[in-house]
Amino acid sequence: MKIFRHKTHKKKFYLVPVFLLVHLTIFAVIIAGCA
Repeated sequence: MKIFRHKTHKKKFYLVPVFLLVHLTIFAVIIAGCA
């Protein structure tokens, strides 16, 4: 149970930068489209 929880936490930790990168890309596309 402890190992599984640690794995899930690690997965979430790796997902955060990807999630931020996707949002930044979308934001950049919107600004590029408006400019």
